[in-house]
Amino acid sequence: MIALNKLKVPLCVLCLAALAAAGCSKPSAEELFQEGAQLLGQKNFVAARNRFEEILENYPKHEIAPLAHFQIGDCFHLEERPDDAEAAYKEILSSYPNTEPASLALVRLADTALRDKQFDVAEEYFKQAIEGTTNTVRIAATKDRLAYCYLSSNKPDQAIQTLREIIDLSAKPIERIQTADKICQILFRENRADESWEMIRSTYEPDFPPREMEYYLNLIMTMGQAFSKHDEGAAFYDTIISNTTDEEKLAQALYFKGILASSTDSTVIDGINILKEANATYPKTDKGMWAPVIAASIVMAVSDQFANPIEEASALFSTSIAGYREVVSDLTTEWFEPDKALVGWFTLAGIYESRGHTLQNVDDLISASETLAQIPKRFSTQKRAVQSAGAKHADLVGQVRMVGASPEMFWDKIREIRRGVPPGPPELGVEGAAAGSQSAPVAIPQPNTPPNAAAVQEKEIGSIKDDLPE
Repeated sequence: MIALNKLKVPLCVLCLAALAAAGCSKPSAEELFQEGAQLLGQKNFVAARNRFEEILENYPKHEIAPLAHFQIGDCFHLEERPDDAEAAYKEILSSYPNTEPASLALVRLADTALRDKQFDVAEEYFKQAIEGTTNTVRIAATKDRLAYCYLSSNKPDQAIQTLREIIDLSAKPIERIQTADKICQILFRENRADESWEMIRSTYEPDFPPREMEYYLNLIMTMGQAFSKHDEGAAFYDTIISNTTDEEKLAQALYFKGILASSTDSTVIDGINILKEANATYPKTDKGMWAPVIAASIVMAVSDQFANPIEEASALFSTSIAGYREVVSDLTTEWFEPDKALVGWFTLAGIYESRGHTLQNVDDLISASETLAQIPKRFSTQKRAVQSAGAKHADLVGQVRMVGASPEMFWDKIREIRRGVPPGPPELGVEGAAAGSQSAPVAIPQPNTPPNAAAVQEKEIGSIKDDLPE
């Protein structure tokens, strides 16, 4: 063996050569794909495409090659090179037929044809994509696009049938409800109100989880108003009430039944009383606690039917405030159900703001801001909620300042917003609803608002809970 010290090549050079040789090994297909995906996420489309092309060049038989080819098409698409993208997608069909990437490529080609209003071409591509996969989630998503294609080409019956097929495929209740809602909207546009009502009614499942049940019962209320199915809607709610012992679902049914009843002049007082019943019977439930806020807004909408509407509305707000005060004051809730407590603080602030706008009371706006100020102190680890609370707190502080600077102008703007009049440009440098910010104040109808407008307050009034991230 030759001693290293007798070699003419320095040792450091040999070490570098060895390292270089080790570094020359090709990255694996998986490594290239991961790098390409990262570059794609960084919107470096050309570099990403180069990595995917390396996979096809060096590992053409690898199982990841078809998906890499599909990503090349997507890169071309994102580079705004539609012809190259289309060519890449079509090449997948010939090179990798009967694969999931081929099915995905067919969807891309269908979407391109749909965008170009080549409806027959798009329809055929969508159908081939559905036939080319066994993934039920992907089948449902593609059928949804096919239904849209049918609608775009004025084929409502085919769209409805395709959406019905999606309901049969859907494993999650919320997906079935949302798809049924789409069918109802199509039928309504086709002046087939009775079919639409029957569609949404037949979608009911007694075992809907609480959130899905709330979504569904809200749809019944909305459809009942749109189709003038007030009696049928009330009877449907009564059926649900008589067939469940779940207090959350019972409160939800009463709540939406009350809103539906409030949408006609003849039953608006009945609607208010039903909302009061929801609170009195199920005061610990979400809708039971919130029902008095909706009832208060309706009272103000039909103020001529009450001897003292301000007093009536104020009492209803106070009832709801007391319920949420109890939630946020319970330390065991804060410790063991922090999300419930957090929602309580946000909602309590929203009720104070609603009452302040309704009764033109700046003290309630101050109470709302003070309530929100508690969130960073109590939930410091929930960064997004703290950020949301901070933004809303700043908005409320701005409102309070504007009341102090020009109360008449502020309350005039609040009334305009509640009547649906777009606010003017910001004044006095105030951030907030009165100045037209995105954090608009909760809308409460004025005394001259028609009762049927008050009946849809579930959508108009909202809840500050909507500020919470999912």
